[in-house]
Amino acid sequence: MSRHSSKEQRLLDLPKKQDQGQSQAPSAHISEHNHCDETIPTCTRCERRGTQCRYPEKFSFVKSNESSRSISTKDSHDVTIPVKTGEYTFTTERFTESGALIQKWHRSRISCQPALAQVERQSIELIRCLDQGRIGARMNWFGEWVSLVPQRIGTSDALDQAVKVMALAYQAIIRNDCPSTWIDPRAYARALKSLRRALTDETDCWSCETLTAVTILYYLEAILGNPNEFNAVQHAGGIVRLLEVRGPPPNPSRFETSITAHLRGPVVMKAIQFGVPCFFTSPKWSSILEAEEASAATPPWAQRLIQQFLWWNELIVEVRGYLNGQLSITKIGDLQNRLSATKMILDSINEDIEEELANEEHIKSVINAKADSAFEKAFSPKSYAFSSLSMIHAGFSFAIDRMLFLTNRSNVTPCFPGVDRPWTIQKPQIFARMWQTHQYALKLRPVGASFMHLPLMLAFMHAESDETKALILDAINQINEHRLEQGQRFVAASVAYIAKLYTGEVPPIPAAS
Repeated sequence: MSRHSSKEQRLLDLPKKQDQGQSQAPSAHISEHNHCDETIPTCTRCERRGTQCRYPEKFSFVKSNESSRSISTKDSHDVTIPVKTGEYTFTTERFTESGALIQKWHRSRISCQPALAQVERQSIELIRCLDQGRIGARMNWFGEWVSLVPQRIGTSDALDQAVKVMALAYQAIIRNDCPSTWIDPRAYARALKSLRRALTDETDCWSCETLTAVTILYYLEAILGNPNEFNAVQHAGGIVRLLEVRGPPPNPSRFETSITAHLRGPVVMKAIQFGVPCFFTSPKWSSILEAEEASAATPPWAQRLIQQFLWWNELIVEVRGYLNGQLSITKIGDLQNRLSATKMILDSINEDIEEELANEEHIKSVINAKADSAFEKAFSPKSYAFSSLSMIHAGFSFAIDRMLFLTNRSNVTPCFPGVDRPWTIQKPQIFARMWQTHQYALKLRPVGASFMHLPLMLAFMHAESDETKALILDAINQINEHRLEQGQRFVAASVAYIAKLYTGEVPPIPAAS
C-alpha cells in the first residue's frame, strides 16, 4: 500500500465526532492530557507510564529562499564581511493515539556558511565600536582614520592587540562598568608587549599598523585612563618620536595621510610641553598635511586655523625668551608684530565662524535651544568637526591674547589682572560659544569630549572674577569626571600651571620626567 493510501486509511479511522464535521482539517492543537506528546526520543508521559512512543515526530526541511547581507562601516572603502542566511520551512507532523494527524509549520533562518574566522570576528567587534551604542561611547570620535582600521586586522599582532583593548573598553563603557576598569590591565599589558616587539623589529617598526597601534593606545590613555595611572604625555612623545623617525612618506596612502593629519594635536602638544621644535612645519610634512585637508574638503577658515596652529610652539619659545630677558629690542618688536598678525588672522577666522553659526541651521537651532532633546536633535555628527575646530580657535585665541599682554612693555606687572589690554579678543562671543559647546561635549562623554580640555583651561586664565573661575573649574572636572577617582579633582593651581605651559609663562616639562 502506498504512503498516501495508508495516511488516508488512518484519517478514515478518526473518532465519530470528527466525522460529523467538527474538525475535518488537520488539527494544530495539543492532544489531550492522557495522550502521548511524542517528544523525541521518549516523552515524559510515556517514560512515566513505562510505555514507548509509537508515533515519533517526522521532520522535513524545505528551502524557500536565500538572502545575503554584509556587515560594514559607513564608508565604501571599509572592510565588508558577508553574512549569508537561508530561510527554511520547518515542518513537524505526528499522529495521536486516536489516529489524529497533527501538523506544525515553522520558519527558521539558518546560516548558510561556516563560522567566521578570528580575524573576521575581531573586525566585526571593531566595527561595532565605531557606530553602535550610545553616542558618547563610540570610538569613531578618535578620527576618520579609525574607519580604515578594520580592513587591516590580522596584518599586525601589535595592531590586533591594541584593537582588543579598544573593543574591551567599548564593551565596559556600554555595560556602565566602573571607569577604573574600562582599560583592561591584562589586555593592555599584552598590547604593550606586542608593541615593544614591533618597535624592535626592523620591518614592523616602519609599518602603518605599528603607528596605528601606538595611536590607539595613546587615545585610550589620554581620554579614558586615570591621569595617575597612565602617562599620556610620555606616550604622546612616543608617537611624535615614531613619526619623526619614520619621516614623511614619499608616496603616502590615504590611510597614512589621514592618521598623520589627526596626529597634529599630539605633535604640537608634545612640542609645547617639552619645549622641542615642531617638525610638522617643515615643507615636506606641510605638503602632506595640506593635501589631506584639500581631499577632506576642509573649509578655508579651518585650513588657515590649522596652519597657524602648527606655529603655536614657536611663538611660545619666543615669548619664553622674552620673559627670561633673552631677546633683543629688535626681536621683541618682531615678536609683537608676529603676534599681532596672528591675532588679526584669528579675528578674521572668528568672523567666519560666527557667519557659519548664523547660516548653518543645525547649529543655529542649538543657540536658541534649551531642552536637552533639542540639543541632541540639533547637533548632528557633521557638527563634531566644527565644534572641535572652533574650540581650537578659542583656546589659541586666548593664548595669543595672553602673549600679547605679556609682551606689551607698558605692562609693568604682566600678571596683574586689572591692567587694561591694548589687544582684546571677542571674549563675549568666544565665551558664549565655548559654554554652548561644553554642554554639547557633556553629551559626548567619555570619548567625544576630549576637545574641551585645553580651551577650558586657557579660558580659566582669562576669567576676571572668582565666580567665573569657579564655574570653569567645575566644567573642567565635569568633562574629566570619568577619568578621576572618587575625591579627585582638578584644582585652580594645576589648571593654571597647565594653561601657562601654552602661553610660555612657565618652563617646559623636563624630558626625563
